[in-house]
Amino acid sequence: MFGKKRKAAAVLTSMAAMLAAVAGTLPRPQAMTAEAASQVAAFPGAVGGGKYATGGRGGEVYHVTNLNDSGEGSFRDAVSKSNRIIVFDVSGTIELKGNILCSSNVTIAGQTAPGGSGITPKNYKMGMSGDNIICRYISSRPGPDAATSSGNDAWGGAKGSNSIIDHCSMGWTTDEQWGLYSNNVNYTVQYSVLGPADSWGGHKKGLHGFGIMLGKGDLTFDHNLIIHNVSRNFRGKVPDQYVADFTNNIIYDWGYQTTYGTIGHLNYVNNTLKAGNSTTGGYHWMNVDSTTKPENFKVYCSGNRMINKDGTINGITNNNWDGVTVKSGIGITKDNLYSASAFPINISGENVSTATTCESAEASYDHVISFAGNGISPDKRTAIDRQCAEETRTGTGQCSGTAAFDSSEEKLTKYNIKCGVTYTYPSAVLKKEITDNDNDGMDDSWELARGLDPNDPKDTNGDYCGQGYTNIEYYINDLTVDSFPEGVVKLSPEKSAPVQTTLPVTTTQEKTTETTVPVTTTVPVTPPSLNGTLFRDVTVNDSAFPDRWTIGTDAQVGSKFFCDRDFTFAQLQSNLAGAEILMTACDAKGAAGDVASFTAGADMSLYVGLDSRVENVPEWLGDYVLMRSLCTSDNDVTFKMYKKDVKAGEKITLGGNGQSYMCVNYVVLGVPSAVVPEVIEGDINSDSETGAADLVIMEKFLLGAETMTAEQCERADLIKDGVIDIYDLIKLRKIILTKK
Repeated sequence: MFGKKRKAAAVLTSMAAMLAAVAGTLPRPQAMTAEAASQVAAFPGAVGGGKYATGGRGGEVYHVTNLNDSGEGSFRDAVSKSNRIIVFDVSGTIELKGNILCSSNVTIAGQTAPGGSGITPKNYKMGMSGDNIICRYISSRPGPDAATSSGNDAWGGAKGSNSIIDHCSMGWTTDEQWGLYSNNVNYTVQYSVLGPADSWGGHKKGLHGFGIMLGKGDLTFDHNLIIHNVSRNFRGKVPDQYVADFTNNIIYDWGYQTTYGTIGHLNYVNNTLKAGNSTTGGYHWMNVDSTTKPENFKVYCSGNRMINKDGTINGITNNNWDGVTVKSGIGITKDNLYSASAFPINISGENVSTATTCESAEASYDHVISFAGNGISPDKRTAIDRQCAEETRTGTGQCSGTAAFDSSEEKLTKYNIKCGVTYTYPSAVLKKEITDNDNDGMDDSWELARGLDPNDPKDTNGDYCGQGYTNIEYYINDLTVDSFPEGVVKLSPEKSAPVQTTLPVTTTQEKTTETTVPVTTTVPVTPPSLNGTLFRDVTVNDSAFPDRWTIGTDAQVGSKFFCDRDFTFAQLQSNLAGAEILMTACDAKGAAGDVASFTAGADMSLYVGLDSRVENVPEWLGDYVLMRSLCTSDNDVTFKMYKKDVKAGEKITLGGNGQSYMCVNYVVLGVPSAVVPEVIEGDINSDSETGAADLVIMEKFLLGAETMTAEQCERADLIKDGVIDIYDLIKLRKIILTKK
């Protein structure tokens, strides 16, 4: 669960039992100091105006244990009181009967939910009725069921200052997807998906379903995917000289308008605007049209790019200021708007604005597509968020709505609105994934690896390593390592668990006494070793869940191949049936260096299946042969199979996957050499002889008259150059003539 570069808790069962037996003697960590708390971000990766939100830090841990609308253990009850860190024992969809109102000083840790993609409140909006809120990995997608003729928002509220929204998802509403703009300052929305809107869903104004109402000020929108909203991408509600950062975002498939409204002092930097199938106008960064004190408006516009429908780069990319337009008659000119430098957002003397620290538009485009949305890794994001990422990448999809098509509404055709859509919500998962004996919200194995007591529910608010977070925060932050670009989140340091024993010591005073003095012994963390028939002395060095790697036998269609996922083979080449499986961790896909090693227990053919989406083949596979045949999984992953013949006793090292985003880890199988059938050279049809029938098959294939199976292609490639051509045909004829 902790993902790439994770040195997970490799604590053997016997060690865990010993530690539990002496848990009462483990030292209590010191409470976090106020000085440390004032210097740390809300979490690793937090940026912008809400960077230093503290949420429920130091408060009680509240468990969401059901998907009810209200009552004990419900999400509504969880956010109803201040000073809480909220963790989730369940995941899925909540049928709300009213808006959610979140109190002040609350941390919502959706990343703790089973499956890694939080929860999804439905019917009503997520409301921020308090300040200083950290909300992560939550989807708010009301849908049409409780919508009114005046529309509904996905996310709103009357407050929300000093808050940060991270890796959330909001959409499927007929008004704004983000509608928080009245009394909120110093906040951030980052790595979130905003859209698609329900653009044709019964709003009294007809075609509606907008993106963002952005205000009040000293705020940051960074690394968000804003998708399939006909307008208000965003509409500014930033008064006076408040600052707004709009950096490293993607706006995809707006209908007719991007940004307009009351803009205050706006940093519009390094964003990508990509026209889509519903885009018919608004080919600019913004149209400043507000008459609300326009003399205050200033714009710093730099590094943005616009991609046309045909994939070409729009001209305003080369001169960003050409993409800023001003409505005539509002009292200012375009020259009045210009700023040559970015505007700061100052918190306690620090400029936290992202305008001068953000990455390029090109780099952020890839990162937003890979990581934005509700999920602790790209592949664990909700279905709609993964769909949004793919549609943005491929230039597909369109604005849509739940109401039926109405031929009298010309705008539906003009903006290519897909009508009558239905929404699919996440299924319920009601079983807790982690082992947490003391119910403090932290996985026992994680606690043991950091010297904490898995039987002490009061150690959540200590600071075991002195970096300024509480222990529960270190844990929930570690869960997010795969949801950011590599290096943004670094796992909390492991510490060997101290085990105290008592030894007798003799001291000499007026008379001899025997005193017991505690002596602390450190139990080292060592990698586990596995043994199968072909995979012997398997040692896992640096990966996710090293203590869960295991060995499976008799690989077949329907067999699992990861230790931390339920993915199964959907297609398996015939010679791999019955193979032994080294069941790696999918979450080890980000591990680097020598991930694992083993000794071959017999002569074998070693197969490594690499996700076809991995862009660069890892160097350690350089001496493996790429096979023609492929394997597929039940979650639609295609694996390219690499083969290497290995002798008994040979030591093999498995390296890293080479990529940690938009892919899964590699799969490993072994086939004993003794059971690999002898392949007769040129025997394309596998009838145990090479003859005229094989010649006919190859000739028809080369003429395009018939196809060959993957296995036949493997046998027909006689030159072994990866291509079947006339040279293979010539060699086949020679083989047949030689036999005669």
